[in-house]
Amino acid sequence: MSEKISELEFFWLGIAVILPTIVITAPNIVIQECGGAGWASIIAAGLSMGLLNHLFLTLGCNFSNKSIIADSKDIFGPLLGKIILIPYILVLIMTNIMLLIFSTGYITFVMEESSIIVFWVAISILVAYLSSKGIEVIARSNSIGSLILLLGIVIILLTTPLVVSLKLARLKPLVFNIKKIIAGGLYPARLFFYHSVILIVLKPYFIDKRRVIKAIGFSNLVIQMVFSILVIFLVGILGRNLASILNFSFHNLSDLSLSGVEVITFVIWILGNILKMGIFNFVTVKLIADCFELKDYKKVVIPFTILILTLTIYSSDISLPGLVTKYFVIGVLTTVSLPTILLLTLAYAIANRSRK
Repeated sequence: MSEKISELEFFWLGIAVILPTIVITAPNIVIQECGGAGWASIIAAGLSMGLLNHLFLTLGCNFSNKSIIADSKDIFGPLLGKIILIPYILVLIMTNIMLLIFSTGYITFVMEESSIIVFWVAISILVAYLSSKGIEVIARSNSIGSLILLLGIVIILLTTPLVVSLKLARLKPLVFNIKKIIAGGLYPARLFFYHSVILIVLKPYFIDKRRVIKAIGFSNLVIQMVFSILVIFLVGILGRNLASILNFSFHNLSDLSLSGVEVITFVIWILGNILKMGIFNFVTVKLIADCFELKDYKKVVIPFTILILTLTIYSSDISLPGLVTKYFVIGVLTTVSLPTILLLTLAYAIANRSRK
């Protein structure tokens, strides 16, 4: 395989698959459960998933340089190996649909009169273009885009306290309730878990396995730090009660900052979603192509993108409250994604041990 990606590019891929979603959709969920101690949920989720991601990726890389489909077939056999990964692939297909559906949530919040379908079509075209160009183009584009994304968030966090007062007293009382910390961390944990679910598929593109895995772990720590600071700022500036009910509290925070900074939030959302969806689209079509033993995954890109767009438009009349989405994401983590990854982690460990 000629295409390879450096550890620096994998660091930015690790940023892209989590940060755009977590800063926009997760703050109110975490604050509802833990209030001023929400940062503890973030750190707990990030560290626990980070350790699992490190273990899974290390064992997978030690087993082979091949795709996860090839690994599963080698371990479980040609038929069972594919069957085991079918739920994994189906979850990724559903995730592609939900990413496209919610990609316009913030857009319609800011631009109420905008046409959702026009945005869906435009985003789908860009995502299909990225996916068809291959992982090297995705990685290069993502390195630039994710740097802009991260800098934009940092600018908002740095400039907001210059305009409005940050009252750390609002973080009190800091009650570290284990049950609430776990409850508050379940949704972020699903997002941190993307490093296992997504990046294991890109294993054949690793140049230096150890350095890539370290880069992915470092991206996890950066996201933890940025998101924890964001939650502290939201509670310290808006107060727990207000921050916990705002669906786009990051936008409200940027509105309080210097004039024009809210434009950065809009750019972050659009850019972040296109980059993230490009990665998810590529990974999913690559898995489908490997599963059906197709030599060229690019033949799947356009039909798959049209399918996702069609299903998204078809489901546009279905109302999904935020709470339903939250429990869907947590349910997928506990019933499909996590068991599949744990099974593969155990299989990798046994297979690696038997080779010694």
